[in-house]
Amino acid sequence: MPALFRRRPRSGPLLLALSLGVNLFLVGWLATQSFSTPKFDKFGVPPEKAAEAIAKTLPDSDGEILRHVISSRATQLNAARRDSQDAMKVLRETIVADPVDQTALRDAFDHMRATRQSERGLFADAIIDAIPQMSLEGRQAFIKTQMGGHH
Repeated sequence: MPALFRRRPRSGPLLLALSLGVNLFLVGWLATQSFSTPKFDKFGVPPEKAAEAIAKTLPDSDGEILRHVISSRATQLNAARRDSQDAMKVLRETIVADPVDQTALRDAFDHMRATRQSERGLFADAIIDAIPQMSLEGRQAFIKTQMGGHH
C-alpha cells in the first residue's frame, strides 16, 4: 500500500490529553491527602500566629503592644501547646488500645480537655493584659474584628 494512503492513528493527542488529566487528578488528590490532617490532629492556630492575625487588624502601635505581650509569654504558651499535643497523643493511644479501658478513656479525654483549656486560658490572659495598654482606637478595632461588631 502506498504511503500516501496509509492512515495514521489520531489517538496520540487524545491519549496524551487523557494521561495528562489523570496525572493532574492524582497529583491533586495526593496533595490533599498529604496536607490534610485528621480532625483530632488539628490544634487550631498557634498562639503567635493568632496574635499576629489580630495585631494586623489593629493600629500599628496597638499591634506592637499585643505582639510584645504574646512574645513575653511565648515560653508558657508553647509549653501549654506541647502539653495539649501530648495529651492528644495519649488520647489517641487510649482509643486504639484493645480492649478499650473506659476509665482510661475518660481520664485521657478529661486531661486533653484540661490542657486545651489551659492553653486557651493563657492566651486569653495575654489578651486581657494587652487590651488596657491599647488606645481607644485599638480597643474599638479589636471589638470590630474579633468580637463581631461595635461596642
